[in-house]
Amino acid sequence: MGNLRDESGDIGSFLPLPDAIDEGYNIGRRNRSAEETTGGRNDGPWTFDGLRVCMKSDKSQLFPVFSKPMLAWVCGFLVFSWLIGAPGSMVRSESTQIAESTGDAGQLADGLGDRLHGILAVQQMAWNRGDIRQFMDGYWNDEGLTFSSGGKTTRGWQATLDRYKNRYPDRSAMGQLTFEGLETSQIDQQAALTLGNWKLEKDKPARGNFSLVWKRIDGEWKIVHDHSSLLTEPN
Repeated sequence: MGNLRDESGDIGSFLPLPDAIDEGYNIGRRNRSAEETTGGRNDGPWTFDGLRVCMKSDKSQLFPVFSKPMLAWVCGFLVFSWLIGAPGSMVRSESTQIAESTGDAGQLADGLGDRLHGILAVQQMAWNRGDIRQFMDGYWNDEGLTFSSGGKTTRGWQATLDRYKNRYPDRSAMGQLTFEGLETSQIDQQAALTLGNWKLEKDKPARGNFSLVWKRIDGEWKIVHDHSSLLTEPN
């Protein structure tokens, strides 16, 4: 039960639904014949979406009728909806932040692909000048560097440099290097992956493919792992 004071100062009480029906609740709007009977005037109780509300005090007022159980159900539904929707919103917000800073689902952040491919272009030019030392500047100068090829893995920057020098002791052995078919994707804010093909033009041409793992270290992108393979089957 709830109390309501009308404009005249009278206090009425909401009736329980069965009593309200007995007191004059009628479903449906007043029909045209009733309006014609009163000369088009509406002197009876007010209607709201087909529901006529009457008070004990015989004062008819337009007022939506809500029970306490109904209000409790509505509040519970709203809280339940928020609990379901809030985690998804937080996940979407976090995903948006990551996408803005690193690119989404393997997509590159602005300019990263050009930057990494530019490092490879510098390596290619250094190699073609016969400068293996400058070629190695693209790699992480650390014992944690790994280079895999021919079923073996070389560990460390210096060991990788020595391997190159042993396999390519002079300019003729080095030939002309070309990188092509580069595909770069970003793993996260600090890492990326590049796939590509290499080709050496010399007396005995060679070609193959490679995969490079990049890591941003002290603000610079460095190759931390190189896996290069030689193509042995005929073209």
